[in-house]
Amino acid sequence: MTRTDNTTMLVSGPFDGYAFGAVTELGKWSDPIVDTKFSTQGGCWVVKLVEKEADRLLSDEDRQYLIDKAYSDWLTDVHLQYNPEIDISGLSDVLTWAIDRAKKELGY
Repeated sequence: MTRTDNTTMLVSGPFDGYAFGAVTELGKWSDPIVDTKFSTQGGCWVVKLVEKEADRLLSDEDRQYLIDKAYSDWLTDVHLQYNPEIDISGLSDVLTWAIDRAKKELGY
């Protein structure tokens, strides 16, 4: 997403939920919105919505940002859900066997 000065704007889930929520009232300050995953590092947002646009068209840049974000979120979820844990409990026995075998074949 971009600001009016064409710089990139990073927005968090809690902020988005309030700022772009259908029930958010114009001109009213929000209660503190806790955010633990963004640059506030456990701080909070206090937001006053001053204007809403219905059915606003997305720019190509905004559309690409949303596509990239959705893909990144999906990939992170897949990675977290299907990342197998590797059992290395018998690894030392295998390494010892391989070293002994190599020594034997090399004449040590």
